[in-house]
Amino acid sequence: MRVSRNGIILVEFDDDKGDPLGSKIESNWIRDYRALFEKYSLKVHKRAIRNDIWPGKWAEFGKIITVYLNNQ
Repeated sequence: MRVSRNGIILVEFDDDKGDPLGSKIESNWIRDYRALFEKYSLKVHKRAIRNDIWPGKWAEFGKIITVYLNNQ
């Protein structure tokens, strides 16, 4: 996780149909980060992690998530 005055960048397992508070898949936690942060009126942008970059479950659930703290 990287935090700055303008935002937060996460590399996490994410599922739009998941629980914002998280659930466990095998040995990994997965959350719906958009639902979690939009609850606080924060803008969220998600980018998928491609299979050629990080194969396996990361290609299926992995996302680079940017949360804008000042709603830019």
